[in-house]
Parts: sequence; structure tokens; C-alpha cells
Amino acid sequence: MAYDSHLAEFLEGALADRPGITKKAMFGGFCWMLNGNMLCGVEVGRFMFRVGKDLEAEALTRSGAEIVAFNGRHHLGRR
Repeated sequence: MAYDSHLAEFLEGALADRPGITKKAMFGGFCWMLNGNMLCGVEVGRFMFRVGKDLEAEALTRSGAEIVAFNGRHHLGRR
């Protein structure tokens, strides 16, 4: 499975105490789900965050941010 273990460990620690969070192998990496919906994930060298349409424009102003599309759904990726 192609993913960055350091990024995965960082998200794992950041989300450890949050209720409703589960970890799932997906897209060649890992995703963290909130009540069954994708919240964030990691691949090789990048995080992915699902921010919603209302925050998408603001999120894309951050350095390295880009749109990531899986199965017709957009997610925010960051290197």
C-alpha cells in the first residue's frame, strides 16, 4: 500500500481522542472517517482533507493545496 507512514502517524495522533472517527484503507493509503464519511486521509507525500464547498475557496489559498478527485467527488490535497 502506497502511503506516507509519518503523515499517517501524525493524523492518527491528532484524531485519536475524537469520537466517531474510524480508520480505513482506501485509495492506496488510509482515510479517517467521521460517522462513516471521509474526513481526511494520507497518500505518498500528501494529506487529503474534505472541507466542503463552503470552505473550498479559502482552503485552496493555502500553500500546496489542490483539488483531488476520486469517483467524481472533490477533496482537498496538500503536499
